[in-house]
Amino acid sequence: MVTTIIKARAATHKKGKIPVKPVELIVRRVDEKRGLTDEVILRLGQDEMDEVAIEHKLIEALHKIAKHMK
Repeated sequence: MVTTIIKARAATHKKGKIPVKPVELIVRRVDEKRGLTDEVILRLGQDEMDEVAIEHKLIEALHKIAKHMK
């Protein structure tokens, strides 16, 4: 789903409809210590729209979150 959204945004950008800004994936979670937090776990520029690279970055970011939850 993340890759599909990013690809759609990139296609729209190619048509000149939106400005060039990084895509951010924000995770909202509730933590007993910090309460409600929003965390940018992934930020991609227009030149980083490769599915495999996105998948690897996403998995890496989710592993970081999982480590902090322990």
